[in-house]
Amino acid sequence: GADETAFDEKVVKRIKRGETTRTEVLAIAGPPTGQFIYPTPQATVPGRRAYVYGYSRSERLAPATLETANKVLTITFDDHDVVAELSLVMTTISRPLPSGDRS
Repeated sequence: GADETAFDEKVVKRIKRGETTRTEVLAIAGPPTGQFIYPTPQATVPGRRAYVYGYSRSERLAPATLETANKVLTITFDDHDVVAELSLVMTTISRPLPSGDRS
């Protein structure tokens, strides 16, 4: 829905490092797109796990340009299932559409 573009701002403000639990994160943000457990770059300490929320939206800007916005929210939990780290990465890519795709 129209709300999805704002998921990150609303969600990130409600999640507090050292306070919010994994159960609360699920209630606030819903089920994650992906999960990581130790040992991975997102969960570098034994007992830790991370939830990843990904969002992608594409729209045509000019007749021949496609812009894709990607947002990835990574939430790492400590071994007590409390938020230890939070990171939001946003990237935007614009690319020309193939000539056969122009209308």
